[in-house]
Amino acid sequence: MSFDLIVNWVKANNLHHNPKLICKLLFQAAVYYIWRERNSRLHSSSPKTSQSLVKEIQLLMRAKLAGLDRALITKRALSPGTPPASTQTLLYSWFELLQT
Repeated sequence: MSFDLIVNWVKANNLHHNPKLICKLLFQAAVYYIWRERNSRLHSSSPKTSQSLVKEIQLLMRAKLAGLDRALITKRALSPGTPPASTQTLLYSWFELLQT
């Protein structure tokens, strides 16, 4: 797929909230890590394998999603009258959809 098609898909997909947010964050993380690896290969002689980049992105995503879940839980606890939270946290959705 071309970069433009991927960007358009991420912006326009009709997924539910959690998968849509996860796709956007995953796309951003992938672009950032690819850019960082490109710079590393240009300026140093220690390239990483694709498997190590995937592992780094997965670790980053799990940490980010866990933080977002904690922030949402805290916000809901401090806001009386807020509708009940979804039973699926972002981290749960990550493992259900992408970490098979």
